Amino acid sequence: MAELDDLILAALSGKDECIAKLAATTKDLEVSVLRNSAANFDVLFEEWNGAESYSTGQAAFVAKLAERDALESPAFRNALFETAKIMLPPYISSQTVLKTIGARDAAVQTHEVMTRITKLQKIPTGALVYFPETKNWGKLSAIDRVSATFSIQSLKTGNLNSYPVAIAFASVMFFEPHQEMFNMIAPGSSLPASAAYRKLFRAHSISEISDEKLKTIVQGILVPGCFNMESFEAWWSKEAAPAGAAGQRAPWAARSVLELSNLLAPYAEKGGIAFNEDQAAQLALMFKKLRPNMVTKDAVMLADCIAVLSEANSGEILEILFSALRGVAPFWPASVEKIAISKQLEVWGHISVKSLAPFIKASCQLYTPEEMAKLGCKLPGKCLNVLFFAIDMKEVAAAIFAEKNLSSDVLMFLWKNRTKLPKNLTFIVDMERIAKALSMDGLPKEWASAQRDLKRSLFEKEDFQKFVIENADGDIPSIIDAIQKIRTFQTGEYQSLMVKLARHSDELQAHIEKAAKRLMGKTSDASVADQIPVTSRASLAKLVKELDDIVEVQIPENVKAIAHARSYGDFRENAEYDAAKERRRFLHRRRNELENTIGSVESTDFSGIKIADMVVLGSMVTLTDKAGKDTVYYILGAWDGDPDKNRISYRTVMGEALMEKKIGAAVKLPNGEFTVKAIAALPEDLRKELADDGSGN
Repeated sequence: MAELDDLILAALSGKDECIAKLAATTKDLEVSVLRNSAANFDVLFEEWNGAESYSTGQAAFVAKLAERDALESPAFRNALFETAKIMLPPYISSQTVLKTIGARDAAVQTHEVMTRITKLQKIPTGALVYFPETKNWGKLSAIDRVSATFSIQSLKTGNLNSYPVAIAFASVMFFEPHQEMFNMIAPGSSLPASAAYRKLFRAHSISEISDEKLKTIVQGILVPGCFNMESFEAWWSKEAAPAGAAGQRAPWAARSVLELSNLLAPYAEKGGIAFNEDQAAQLALMFKKLRPNMVTKDAVMLADCIAVLSEANSGEILEILFSALRGVAPFWPASVEKIAISKQLEVWGHISVKSLAPFIKASCQLYTPEEMAKLGCKLPGKCLNVLFFAIDMKEVAAAIFAEKNLSSDVLMFLWKNRTKLPKNLTFIVDMERIAKALSMDGLPKEWASAQRDLKRSLFEKEDFQKFVIENADGDIPSIIDAIQKIRTFQTGEYQSLMVKLARHSDELQAHIEKAAKRLMGKTSDASVADQIPVTSRASLAKLVKELDDIVEVQIPENVKAIAHARSYGDFRENAEYDAAKERRRFLHRRRNELENTIGSVESTDFSGIKIADMVVLGSMVTLTDKAGKDTVYYILGAWDGDPDKNRISYRTVMGEALMEKKIGAAVKLPNGEFTVKAIAALPEDLRKELADDGSGN
C-alpha cells in the first residue's frame, strides 16, 4: 500500500501531525496489510528508538499496534519497551518491572504486554485480589519495583506472601478497593440481586471480565455458603423485574446510592423517570442520610444518578430531591466563595458529556446564577461550554473579572469561544493571566490537560500568539515581564517563546533588540554565559539558511534515498540503506540543534554600542604582550568566531576572559599573558559585513 508507506516515511520526522495521520490510517487497516509493510515499520521504529525519548503520540501509536498483535520484530519490541516506560507510573516503573511485563519477550504476545501495562497503570495499593484456583481473596499491600513483586495479604488467614508480577498476572484477578466490594465477597443476611453483583464487579475490575468468569467468581463466593448449585443458577439467571413491579423496589424507595444506580439503569437511555412530590420527598430522605467525604467512585455514581433523575423532572422536584446534598456531595460545596481547584471537585471531570446538561440543570436548582458562575471558574474545561452558556453571560463575566487567578480551563474556554463572547471578556486572555495559569502546580489530572493545551497554543498556534499580543494593547513590557514569571518553563523556553511572539510584533522585536544592546553595554556581576545568546544578523541568517536547506532539500532527498533502497527488498542488510539511515540520523540531530539555537538566540547589527574603557560585546580590543607586540581582536557574537581573522566569540574561553576588562588590565589567555592597551568600536566595514542578513535591507 503506497499511501501507507508514504505515511510511514513522513512519520520518520517524529512530528505529531505526521504520527496522527499515520495512526488515523492504520486504525482501520487489516492486520495483514500492516504486516506487508513490516520492513518499513522497522525503519520507523529504528529511527524513533534512536531518539532521546518517545513522545506521547509515538507511544500511543505503538500501543495501538501492540493491542492488535499487528507486528513482531526486534525493532517493534524495542519500541514497545520505550512505550512501556512512558505509560507506567514512575512509582512502578523500573528495569526489572519493564523486563517482567515482557515488552521485549517474543514469547509474550504484544496484546498481553499492553494488558499488563494497563493493569499496572490501574492497580492501586489496597486492591482486592482473587485467586481463581483456590477461590480465595487477598489485598494488595505493596508493589516492589526493585524485585517486581506484589505483596498480597490473604483476607482469610492474614498471611502476607510475595508473587512475581508475571506469575500474578497469569494467575490472579485484581479489583479496585471499594467497601461495597468487601461487602459482596463477605455477604451478610441481606443478599443483593445478581444484577448488583454483575454491575459492581464489572465496575471495579481492573481489566475486562467475561460473563462466564464473573459467574465463576460469584459462584465461589456464594456456593455453598448461601446457595446450593441449583438455587445459585436460578438466582444468577433471574432477570431483574421492571421497577415498581411486584417484588422489585421502585427508584424512589432506594436505600443506598448503589441500589439507586441499579434501579435507575433501565431509565438511563429512556429519558429518565418522572417523580411526584411524595416520591421525591421519599428519596430525599435517603440522600439526607449520606455522609460527607464519600470516595470518588461513590461520588461519581451519585452524580450519574442525579443526571438521570434530572432528565424528566421539573426544577421544583429537583429542589426537593437534592437540597440536602449541598455541602454533603463533594461536587456541591456548601459555599463557593473560597472554593479552590482540588480533588473535591474532580467528579465534575468524570461526568460524561451526555450527562453534563442534566447534571448542571440540577446544580442550578441549588445555587444562584452568581454562585454557579463562581463555581464554574474552578471547574474542568469540559464543563464550561455547557455551564457558562446555561446562565446569564453577565454573571459569567462578573465572576471571571473577579477571579484573581484564572485557570487554564477558563482561559482556553474564552479563547475557543472568542467569536461568541463579548470582546471585553476575551480581552482578559493576556500574558499575565496565562503566566499565572501555567505556573499553577499540583493540579489534579482533570485540570492538567487544559494547562498542556494552553502551553501548546502559546508555543505552536500563531493565531493564539497574535491574540495574546493584541490583548496586551501596546503594553509590550508586560508580555516580557509575565513570561519571566512562569515557574514551569524549562531552560530555553523563555527565549524561545519571546522569539516566536516577536515574529508577530515589530514593537516586541525592537524591545528585545534594545534589551540585548543594554546587555552588551552594561557591567553585571552575572556571567555572560548566563545571558540570552547574542549573535550577528549575518551568522543568524547562515543558521536559518542551513536549517531551511536541511528541511526543504536534504531531508526530502534522504527520504527519496530510503524509498529507493526499499525497492531492493529487505533493505535492512543493504549498504545503501545503512548509509541513508546514518545520514537521516545526522540530519535530524542537526535539525534539532538548529531549531533550538534559532529559537533562543537574539541577533544584532552591533550599531549604537557605547565604547568606554571596558570590553563589551561588539568592541575591538588591542592587546600587548610582554615583548611589546600589539594584536587586535574583535569581540563578537556566539556564532561569529573565526580565529584566523582574530574574531572571537564572547562565549569562548578567550572571549569570556576579555569581557568587562578595562584598559590597563592584565589578561591571562590560552596563548600567553597580555595587557589591554586600547578598546574601540568595530571597524565600519566589519560591522556592515556582520549586519548583512542577505535581505538587502
